[in-house]
Amino acid sequence: MGLNSSRLSVPVTFDSAFERCDAPSHGLDEYTASGHPRTELLVPWWAQGDGSAMLCLTVHECRNLQADMEKQSASPYVRVCVGDADSGVQITHDTRVVGRMRNPMFEQSFFFPMHKFHSGTRVNISVYSAAAIALKGFDTFCGMVYTTLPSLLEPTTRPMDSYTRWYMLARRKPSDVVSGEVSISVCVMPRLTYSVVAHSEDALTLLDPQMLKTLLSKYVLRVRVHEILKLTTAHDRMFPLHPLFLKIKIGKGCVVVPFQPVAPHTLFENMRNNTSFTLPEEDIVVSLGPALASAVSKLTKKRDKEEAGDIQVSLLFKKKVLASTQIPVWDVPLKPDLKALAAEEAARKEAEDAAQLGQHAPCECAVMMMMMMMMMMMMMMMMMMMMMMMMMMMMMMMMMMMMMMMMMMMMMMMMMMMMMMMMMMMMMMMMMMMMMMMMMMMMMMMMMMMMMMMMMMMMMMMMMMMMDDDG
Repeated sequence: MGLNSSRLSVPVTFDSAFERCDAPSHGLDEYTASGHPRTELLVPWWAQGDGSAMLCLTVHECRNLQADMEKQSASPYVRVCVGDADSGVQITHDTRVVGRMRNPMFEQSFFFPMHKFHSGTRVNISVYSAAAIALKGFDTFCGMVYTTLPSLLEPTTRPMDSYTRWYMLARRKPSDVVSGEVSISVCVMPRLTYSVVAHSEDALTLLDPQMLKTLLSKYVLRVRVHEILKLTTAHDRMFPLHPLFLKIKIGKGCVVVPFQPVAPHTLFENMRNNTSFTLPEEDIVVSLGPALASAVSKLTKKRDKEEAGDIQVSLLFKKKVLASTQIPVWDVPLKPDLKALAAEEAARKEAEDAAQLGQHAPCECAVMMMMMMMMMMMMMMMMMMMMMMMMMMMMMMMMMMMMMMMMMMMMMMMMMMMMMMMMMMMMMMMMMMMMMMMMMMMMMMMMMMMMMMMMMMMMMMMMMMMMDDDG
């Protein structure tokens, strides 16, 4: 496997948790002509039987793919097509897209029903680089493997006999620029075996972030990088670069560790320095519980969901990425969390101790049970007495409330009576006032009349006096 950046391709060796076996590269025609002579069979072994078997085709990884001229990298995916459109039976599956990686690892299996195929069935395995915009027809062709089902299954001799090899990628037309290889394994799986492993090995199940979170949250991931080979740098930049960091990222979990290269040696080739060195024997530990704790609803893009289970390993110089690679987490042996295991072991021991105590002292257990039952009965009686007392208190409170209400009603009635009496008194006072006013008015009128009469009399007397004076 290799580390990749925009212009770098650096092989890296991992420990037993990440080692892969790189088989020598063979062309398809070269393979069929050597090592496994063809045998002329009227009916191949995989076509014999009731036709219930399944073809399991696993895409492991690619290496040395052609880089996109614009991005200087690739975002590859593999399309597996079994069958022919002319015959009316053609089944196609796509792997996930691995972003910016020329040596991607997929580790995805696809299943095809054998009863739909025959000895002339074609198998087309194509590699594409996904475009930045998700539109059909914009993906870049990176190479293909074109063969037939008998050629693919020729090295196998019985069910569950798996065979893995590297296939050179070929051009589709003369103008295509392709490079690299793809690692494929095939086997014929009985229907019973398929029904057992289908869910766990299915590509869609492996890409489900919620499933990964449920299955792996109690585990820790340990990564150890042993050696980096042929790290390519410009001719004017000599090694060692300082400082160097290893960055391990999966989901939300990210660990950055500084390191000092051990025994670096540089070769000058093609105007560039190719440096190889080893790393200190140290494990980088990532707890998968917090790392995979991100909510699935936050992974809105399809590529984010497809890369949720990728372990990304990057080599950094300061903050610049010199090279990177990725490993699917489902292809790595995992170690359980020691704290969780210790807690489970302690709980198990406590349960065993309790069981042994019950076996050796049955009388004590019976006495304890009797005492517990008596205590429970006493508690129940106390609770019943308390409930009765509470009910009596509630009844007394209700009676007091009723008495208070009656007193309040009586007070209200007395107040109403007092108000009525006051109103009657007020009315009487008003009537008396009105009568007094009327009497006063009458007296005033009488006084006025008397005054008028007096005035008239005075006037008459004055007139009479005047008349006497004239006479």
